[in-house]
Amino acid sequence: MKLLNNPEFRQWFSTFLLVLAGILSFMVLSNFGVITGTISDFIRRLSPFITGFIIAYLLGIPCGAIEQRLGNVASGFVRRKARVLSVTITLLATVALITLTLFIVVPAVVASAQEFSAQIPTYINNIVAFSQTIMGPDFNLINALGLQPFIDDFSVMQIFDIIGYDSIWTFIVGVFGAATFVVNATIAIISAIYILLDAHRMKMFFVWLISSIVPSKTSSVFFKYVSNINLNLKTFIYCMVVDSLIMMTITLFGLTVMRVNFSIILALVIGVTNLVPYFGSIVGSLIIIFMAFLTEDVGTAVMVTVFIIILQQIDANVIKVKLFGDSFNLSPFLVIFSITIGGSYYGVPGMVLAIPIMAIVKTIFNDIMDYRRRVKTMDNRL
Repeated sequence: MKLLNNPEFRQWFSTFLLVLAGILSFMVLSNFGVITGTISDFIRRLSPFITGFIIAYLLGIPCGAIEQRLGNVASGFVRRKARVLSVTITLLATVALITLTLFIVVPAVVASAQEFSAQIPTYINNIVAFSQTIMGPDFNLINALGLQPFIDDFSVMQIFDIIGYDSIWTFIVGVFGAATFVVNATIAIISAIYILLDAHRMKMFFVWLISSIVPSKTSSVFFKYVSNINLNLKTFIYCMVVDSLIMMTITLFGLTVMRVNFSIILALVIGVTNLVPYFGSIVGSLIIIFMAFLTEDVGTAVMVTVFIIILQQIDANVIKVKLFGDSFNLSPFLVIFSITIGGSYYGVPGMVLAIPIMAIVKTIFNDIMDYRRRVKTMDNRL
């Protein structure tokens, strides 16, 4: 202790730490590629567990709701085993949904895709006829582009012939590897199940660890924002999935009533694209309207256009308002800005998560500004 209180020793020791920090910084910069490669390789090896955590987080949304309901049941056994029962119900429902998708939805989509591919030459000839009504009877868009031989023999499998089966198979094997993919998928599923079962204990351990390392005031602020992030993210995912399911169901019903071809595929397009905020609904609507004019008569296509426009207005002004409420009160500029930045860096997942992340950033920024104003007000009073 006396040595540490010596001013000369403290000066020399500070200089030593500064020189050591400089040497370490130089070594890190000199081997930056090696270090980043090592980190990337480590993350790649952890990818099954990261995937398992993501699966557990997504399944944790319905699982938590089921557990809360079971916790209110009068039976003591059900309350004690609420977590295990909720995880079991969630997993069984997920397996049932996947089975339903594989044996009912996928075959229907494949059949519709095959039917659509068989009708593509007819649809293109209709486009040619329409272009001739505008440009003149001697104008042929397809012949002008030299696409007629390709159209005559078109099929979905022809696309694979053009790309090359060997290239596709080599790519799949090179990227995934059949055995490695199966092992990683198994590890991810098992990890997700254990994370779901031990979620409460893991949360308690995380709280204990942070509280032990970080001062109480800092840890309370940290837990506050982590809780807000978790709540906002779960709320956003839940609302987007429910909204997509509602839109997909209404679209399927409306297109079926109007007897539009490929209604299942078009409803799935609306459901999937609606998961992407702001731009997704626009893209999905344009695809359906284009397909309606391509595959149906003008009257039906106009009805589909009016139906989709009205449906999107109802979704934006009624359904989304009821689901989201004031959870994500962002201006249109911040929505477009966050989606653009998120999509440019992380693609579709970045676009999907852009709004809740921006909402969190806005909350933190507002809290900092409020704190600064309070401090300034107190300083002025003094």
